[in-house]
Amino acid sequence: MTILTGIYPPDSGGPATFAVTFSDFARGLGLNTKVISFADGSTSHHRDGGHSVKLISRTLGLFRRTLFAIFEILHTFFRGSSVIANGLFVETYIAAVLSGRSYVAKVPGDIVWERATNSGSTQLEVREFQSEKLNWRYKLFRFLFTRSLTRAKAVIVPSPLLLELCLSWGISKDKVHLIYNSVDVNFFSPLEPSEVPWDCIVVNRLVELKNVDEVIWACHSKQLSLLVVGDGPEMSNLVKLRDQLGSVVTFTGNSSTSETRTYLQSAKIYILNSTVDATAYSLLEARSSGLIAVANIKTGASEVIRHKTDGFLTNSTDRAELEKALDWIVTQSPTTQKRMQQNARESTVQFFNKDVNFAKILELVVR
Repeated sequence: MTILTGIYPPDSGGPATFAVTFSDFARGLGLNTKVISFADGSTSHHRDGGHSVKLISRTLGLFRRTLFAIFEILHTFFRGSSVIANGLFVETYIAAVLSGRSYVAKVPGDIVWERATNSGSTQLEVREFQSEKLNWRYKLFRFLFTRSLTRAKAVIVPSPLLLELCLSWGISKDKVHLIYNSVDVNFFSPLEPSEVPWDCIVVNRLVELKNVDEVIWACHSKQLSLLVVGDGPEMSNLVKLRDQLGSVVTFTGNSSTSETRTYLQSAKIYILNSTVDATAYSLLEARSSGLIAVANIKTGASEVIRHKTDGFLTNSTDRAELEKALDWIVTQSPTTQKRMQQNARESTVQFFNKDVNFAKILELVVR
């Protein structure tokens, strides 16, 4: 089985997490697995934790790396491997047309909207963006992305919103399968009640769209300590802000899965202050670990968090909204906070259990 993805560790993000965890799951059932992805470093082929990894350098330029990826995917198809694309959708579509083979697509989000948002080309929310008049580049990207989903034998979406969008793009309803993103609920579990050193925790790549600066301001205003797990281009700016404010903020940089679990077990409130997100794996990991989560209602978190039942949904990413959320949580009684933690854990076990959801995905891939 081959997993196609646009990012792979040390790059962080949902598709990278899925590539590793789903490969581990499949290998645990005796299947051979391979991952094909882009990477910032040089092109390489190695083994990682038992599975084969082919990394194609982004430094090759768009045209060359696209051709390289198509060639690698063609080779995979001709070898008869089952394929699941959680990225490289255009490359997979072209290779499938050339080879006459089929594949499963797992959609992490509206990648056209995400690219437009990341480039500053739009400030619209994802639903509003669907009726936006696109320039020729985004029109072509939308056409190819949609064709890649139409060509797939099955399309997996992790949220009702993405199911709705797929149908609006013309994907057949009987082809689309709603299977939530998921985590190892046995690995990410709460510790016995004890004193924890951090009031709040952030776990994500440090980029502008995550708005971690607003989190630092809010925690500083409420005199709450903050642990920031992750790295990225905003790191130096965030450290400067911490130093200017004199806030109790600790930066860990990138972390292993085991380290992330320990960090989550060392905090009370998880904050995802993202402008753009489908269903963040770190959100699920935090809830599985029994943390109360705060996140933006305009993201996929709204399909996970039950407001004031097992978390808090903010209306925007500015510090005033975060302060209101933190105020509400810390003023709840210990009994209410404990009940919210239990609700978050129970919901994750019921709907976002890796063993259950990965089995559903694997059945679609190998059938």
